[in-house]
Amino acid sequence: MQKYMRIQGREISFKTKKPAGLFALCWRRIRDGIFSAEDEAEFRELDKWFRKELPIPPFYDENEKKYLDEGKPLPVTWFKTDYPPKMKEKADAIIALLDKYQISYDVVYSNDVGGRIIYEDEFQVGVTEHEVQIRPVTKEQLHEVLELIHKSFATVAANLGFTKENCPGHTSFMPMEKLMGFYEWGFLMYGLFEDGKLTGYFSLVKQQDGHYELNNLAVLPEKRHCGYGSMMIDFAKKKVTELGGDTIQLSIIEDSWIIKNYYQMQGFKHTGTKKFEHLPFTCGYMIWQK
Repeated sequence: MQKYMRIQGREISFKTKKPAGLFALCWRRIRDGIFSAEDEAEFRELDKWFRKELPIPPFYDENEKKYLDEGKPLPVTWFKTDYPPKMKEKADAIIALLDKYQISYDVVYSNDVGGRIIYEDEFQVGVTEHEVQIRPVTKEQLHEVLELIHKSFATVAANLGFTKENCPGHTSFMPMEKLMGFYEWGFLMYGLFEDGKLTGYFSLVKQQDGHYELNNLAVLPEKRHCGYGSMMIDFAKKKVTELGGDTIQLSIIEDSWIIKNYYQMQGFKHTGTKKFEHLPFTCGYMIWQK
C-alpha cells in the first residue's frame, strides 16, 4: 500500500505551480459561478469540516503571503492513505461534486511525494521543491563521489553483463586511485546536490585541441527521471562557454541505444566509433558544438 495520496486536477495552481488540489478545484468553480447555490453551500460545509478536523499547515494563512512575495511556490499537501473513514467519506463527497460538474482530476498514490517533506501531522504531509545545487566537489568528497559512480554505472554493467573479470576497465569498477588521479590532473569535478546530498556527478577536462571532454555523468538510480542529467549537461555547456570553449566531446558504449538517444536529445551528434582490444564493447563518440 502506498503511503500518500493526492487528489489533483489537470490545471496548474498559481500558488503551488503544481496541479491544483481538491479544494482549489472547487473554489475556482465557486469563483467562476459554476457551482449552483446548493452545491456551493454543500462544499462550504465540507471545507469547514476539514478546517476544523485537520491541523492547518504553517505555510498557509499568515505565511502564504511570505512565500508568494519571495517568488517561491507554496508547498502542496498530500493525504496519508491511512486517514480515518470519516475523512474519506467527506473527501468522497467533494469528489462527487467534481464528477457532477465533469471536472477532470487524478487520484495519485505514491511513496515518493517528489520533494522535501517540511510538515507532517496525523493526516497529511506538506511538500516543497527539492533544493538542487551544482557545485565543485572537494577532495574530501571523492569517496562519496566514487560510491555514487559505482552505484550509477552498476546498472549499465548489469544490463550488459560486465564483470570485473570480463571488463575490469568499466566505470562501475573504477578504483579510487583513478578518480584521485583525475582530481590531481585538474579535472573540473562537479556534484549535483539535492537537499545537500550528493545525487549526481560529472567532470570536464580540457583537451590539447582546446575542446572539452565530458566524463562520468552519473545520477543515483533512485533519482533518475527527475531531469538531473539534463540539468548537469546544461550546466556543463554554460561552464565550457564561460571558459572560452565551444565544443564538448564524450564517449559512450556504442551498442547502448538508450544512452546514444539520450545524448542526441541533449544536442550531441554522433561522430564515429572505435574498437579497443582491451574492451569487450565498441566505443562511440559524440560531440556538442555551440
